[in-house]
Order: sequence, then structure tokens, then C-alpha cells
Amino acid sequence: MEIEFFDYHLGTKKYLYFLYYEIGEYSFHSPISEEVAESNTELEIQEIDENFKTHGSKIEGLLSMQFVKKVLELLQSEDYTIVNLE
Repeated sequence: MEIEFFDYHLGTKKYLYFLYYEIGEYSFHSPISEEVAESNTELEIQEIDENFKTHGSKIEGLLSMQFVKKVLELLQSEDYTIVNLE
């Protein structure tokens, strides 16, 4: 995903990248660097509109940051297999 901002003072565009993921009925996003976004060739970079929203949960129901970091590390290592149970 890509969010585009325009810096009026410098006249240059800035891009922010996020890893967007869904777990069950919830969706989350986490900032990532441009290098990580572009090095993951299996992940499509999509431009999002200004009304982009994720649907989370109360903090008591969220995943721990440690778990999320481990999942991100696993994805970045490219040493995983996706299993489709459907």
C-alpha cells in the first residue's frame, strides 16, 4: 500500500508504506520502509485513498506487538509456506 503526501514547502512528494493485513473480521496496518515494500515481490503495492480505514478492536483484543514483530520477521525472511485451508 502506498499513501502519497505532497510537501508544499519543498515541492516534493513523499510516500509512506504500510503492511496491511486482515485477521478474521479485523484489519490492521503497520508502517514499513520503502525498501521493505519494494523488496517483497509477492506483495502488491497499492495506492489507497484519503478515506482509508482499518477495522480493529478494543485494545484488550489486539495482538501483542511481540507477535506482530515475529510475523513481520518471518515474512521478511521469506522462509514460510502459506497454507490455504479452504
